[in-house]
Amino acid sequence: MSSGGDEPVADSGAPGHSVFAWAILKSLRQIGEDQFTANYLFSSFIQPAVGGESYQLPQYSWIRDSGHEYGDFVFSRQPMAQGSSMAASPVPPGNVAGSEPDNISGGVPAAPKPATTQHVRISSGESQALLIHQVQPAYPPLARQAGIHGTVVLHALIGKDGTIKNLQVLSGHPMLTSAAVAAVKGWTYKPYYRNGEPIEVETEIDVSFKLNGAP
Repeated sequence: MSSGGDEPVADSGAPGHSVFAWAILKSLRQIGEDQFTANYLFSSFIQPAVGGESYQLPQYSWIRDSGHEYGDFVFSRQPMAQGSSMAASPVPPGNVAGSEPDNISGGVPAAPKPATTQHVRISSGESQALLIHQVQPAYPPLARQAGIHGTVVLHALIGKDGTIKNLQVLSGHPMLTSAAVAAVKGWTYKPYYRNGEPIEVETEIDVSFKLNGAP
């Protein structure tokens, strides 16, 4: 997870903090779960906050080349002992639980969930075949005026009921990403079944923005 741009010591985020750093600090206070993943922290709190306050485009990716490929980091809130600090342990994506806590400390992995709550990765073609309700994105007026077009690629977690549970921007022009996310949040899919049981799936979704006459 990174700010995606220059990271000055102080700017409009808050006294002594950049927009990106201040978004992290505020998010850690706002999240109500005892345990939460870095992806949830990023896509639900940091990305919307930074995108609306600066020209930075925050970036996030799954763990790679570490023995925990495509896993995530989980943060666990614990009463903080004197001298302790924040940390996180790599765990498979999707392990989040809990309610209102006090402070954040690290090194505590999320409790494993039953196998029926695990999710699998499917191709974009498979997910497209399951799509039953699609909300068309509203073309941002400023992007249209500037002649900006292209495709926004999103990483999506689709719940057992077919609704969007989580979205992460993988690529796309910064002036188009918010509109893409807002539209896809309203998409609905047929449940994906494995061994006769509905399960969560992760996939990639392409959202295209085309201007008249653009290829």
